[in-house]
Amino acid sequence: MRNKPTGTDLILVARKVLVDQIIPALSEDKRVTARMIAKAMNIASREIEAGDWPMKQALERLAAIIGKDAESEVEFAESTPGALERVVGELSAIVARRIREGEFDRESELRQQVHRHLLAATLDKLKEDDPRYLEAEGFV
Repeated sequence: MRNKPTGTDLILVARKVLVDQIIPALSEDKRVTARMIAKAMNIASREIEAGDWPMKQALERLAAIIGKDAESEVEFAESTPGALERVVGELSAIVARRIREGEFDRESELRQQVHRHLLAATLDKLKEDDPRYLEAEGFV
């Protein structure tokens, strides 16, 4: 259990000070850089809030697509601290290779699983990187 304010709270307070007090006092050429920093702080706070959940969901979807060949990797990711992101990257590379090879070209349940995974992964990334886009496009 952590004390309040949380790390996310601290990032958001620092961002508010940056946007409300510091950026207006900067020269125009420095404002662009400061706005990039503010955007990065927003993304970081959303990533902290989401935690490992998006990666764990991706791991489950990828394992379902790959099947038995992914079992040992899934066990490793679930039992080894810090391995989740690496394993999701490796399994994503396997699925990407299989897509390039045409394995999912024909209509099938597996092709639908791949489609659902790619859509979910894209939406998860946008939730962290640019949630306003999702709102503007009616996804939220």
